[in-house]
Formats: sequence, C-alpha cells, structure tokens
Amino acid sequence: MLTVIEHAFRNAPVKLRIASLFYDLGISIKGRRVFAGDFEIPVKVIADSLGVNRKTVYSFINDVESDYVLREVFGKLVPVRDLERVGPVLGYEVLVIKTDSLTSLKILDYLRHRVSFLEYSYSSSDGLFKVIYEPRLDVSDIKFISSLVGDVKLITPDVDKQRVVCEKCKVEYCPRRNRYV
Repeated sequence: MLTVIEHAFRNAPVKLRIASLFYDLGISIKGRRVFAGDFEIPVKVIADSLGVNRKTVYSFINDVESDYVLREVFGKLVPVRDLERVGPVLGYEVLVIKTDSLTSLKILDYLRHRVSFLEYSYSSSDGLFKVIYEPRLDVSDIKFISSLVGDVKLITPDVDKQRVVCEKCKVEYCPRRNRYV
C-alpha cells in the first residue's frame, strides 16, 4: 500500500483496513459512491465483508473525499491496480518495462541500491513490470536498464503538460534534461 494512504489513516486502524481493501482490490470512490470498475458497490456489502458498521465506511469515504491527494488516488483506482495512473498523480516516476520475470528480478536488484521502492508489480499475462519509486533515476540507470530489455517507458509526474517525446527515455518530457527535447 502507498505511504500516503498509510500516513493518512495511521491513527485509525479500521479505516486503514478499509483503505487497504479498496487499494488492493482497486475499488474507487467517485462522488461519495463506491465503484469496482463501472459497477457501484453498496456500502452495506463493504461493511458486512469487513465486519464494521456502515457509519465507519461512510466516515472513511468522507475522509477520502475531503483530502485532495486521497480523492485523486482513490478516484483513479481500477480493479487491476494501474500504477501508471496513480504514481504520477502523487509526483513519483513510474518505470514500465515489457520483460520476463527473471529480468525483472535483475532490474529490481539493480534498482534496490539506487532508489526507494514505493510499489512494484509484475504481470505474467502481458509481461509488464511496473515500478513506482523515488528519487528520480539518472540517465546512466536508464541506459543500463535499456541494455537489459530494450525499450523502457518512463512516466513522469509532468503528465499535465504537452511535451515532445525524449528519444532516450521514451517520455513526453525528459526530467534529466529539464527542458523540451
């Protein structure tokens, strides 16, 4: 689970349990309503499944809706966690690589000494390996990872700006050059 969620509900263990369920299952909150994909989930079902009363779930929803960061995170969740959409909202870079599981382990081992991981996932069905991390990677790190797998897609927090594609990083704006490419 993301640190921002753990921090927001550190003093409310029941709400943290609800947040964990929502995050792990990709249940989103939009307009004080709860959704799994396009299907609305009744609050009573969530309360019954967690063994809490409905007021606690409504209080959790109100807390999420009143905090901008939490509203953005929980509003963008989908049943299959999509780190590409959540990471940039929080200001983190996301590395997306199409690779096999052995190479993804090599990349994790390499990154372990350079960044602190917030979250990572590997999907064996499509071979996508995704990592949310901080601080930003150097160009040498990107080159090393590219030498292992070829194409590296790097998603930066600057998603709201119209930028040109960087040839090295395959991003719309190159954070290493800090300018238009």
